[in-house]
Amino acid sequence: QGSELILTVSPKHLIPVLRFLKNSTACQYKLLTCISGVDYPARPDRFEVVYELLSLPFNSRIRVKTFVSEINPVDSTIGLYKAADWWEREIWDLF
Repeated sequence: QGSELILTVSPKHLIPVLRFLKNSTACQYKLLTCISGVDYPARPDRFEVVYELLSLPFNSRIRVKTFVSEINPVDSTIGLYKAADWWEREIWDLF
């Protein structure tokens, strides 16, 4: 979609992928700008969780998506991005 890169990862790979994107000198996506939740009730993994990251050194954005059900939640990203705290609580409350 345009020039923006979108990665779709399984929930078990989310934290390692985000850690690589944040810490790799080739990426440096050190800013979490947003986390969104989308509900697709007809899907088995009905919740899409979308992480928007920004790399200031490369002036680049990336979107990382994962899909989960209400039974199998996604791991928290607060250990990587402190800004995730509010976003994660907000998504949890809404869904």
